[in-house]
Amino acid sequence: MKANQAALDEYRLGWATGDTNIIFGVVTDTFNFTWVPDNDVVSKARFPSFLSDFITLSESDGRAKFFQTYDNIIQKQVGDTLYEAADWIVAGYDRGSYLNAAKEGKVIWDIATT
Repeated sequence: MKANQAALDEYRLGWATGDTNIIFGVVTDTFNFTWVPDNDVVSKARFPSFLSDFITLSESDGRAKFFQTYDNIIQKQVGDTLYEAADWIVAGYDRGSYLNAAKEGKVIWDIATT
């Protein structure tokens, strides 16, 4: 469980700072991210472009430099998988909720919405 907890912590840090190197350090090769508002399943290969576009939108119109925070983090261990649900917040831009999971010390998937 400690490896799964560490993976989720690092993954969250990667999102908070918009750093795909951190994110890619803790996800599986088959990782995918689903952006629910557009029903868009984003592959690992396409993820850097998705995140870059998301950051650009969040900083447009003179908004502050991207930084994402979190609220109401809930985790639940089921078998050998640790699930996390929480609210993500980019102040002055948007907020939403997500659910992700880590297994064997790697994040296996993530799904988010606004």
